[in-house]
Amino acid sequence: MNDYIEVRLTPEPCSETVTDVLAALLAEAGGYESFVPDSEGLTAYVKKELYSDDIINEIIASFPIDGVAITALPAVVEGRDWNAEWEKNYFKPIVIDNRCVIHSSFHNDVPEAPYDIVIDPKMAFGTGHHFTTSLMIRCLLDLSLEGKSVI
Repeated sequence: MNDYIEVRLTPEPCSETVTDVLAALLAEAGGYESFVPDSEGLTAYVKKELYSDDIINEIIASFPIDGVAITALPAVVEGRDWNAEWEKNYFKPIVIDNRCVIHSSFHNDVPEAPYDIVIDPKMAFGTGHHFTTSLMIRCLLDLSLEGKSVI
């Protein structure tokens, strides 16, 4: 299936600037699809066939911030249906002002609300969790829309 390499980069000292620069350099190198920074470093993901120890070693050797030592630890992440994995583990129902609930058809134990929106998330469509979505729904909930059509 679609195996990935998860590269854990641990800089010393670590800062947001350092992890941002690391992510930018990896993105520029090509192939890296996602980055997860935290207080101790950065985890980056690349398809297995695009991974290169040479690229990682070159980025570490030429890192543009003086005084930063970086260790890298790559690990294989066996392929799976990443969307299903995400849906199962990370997509949770959201409730907006106790008046609107957004969930998928596979959720159980969904809170009740006057407005119930069902979104089955896929790679090309979201979940309603983006901040702008909840802002727009709050705005719509406060408008008088009776007898009106809304797109």
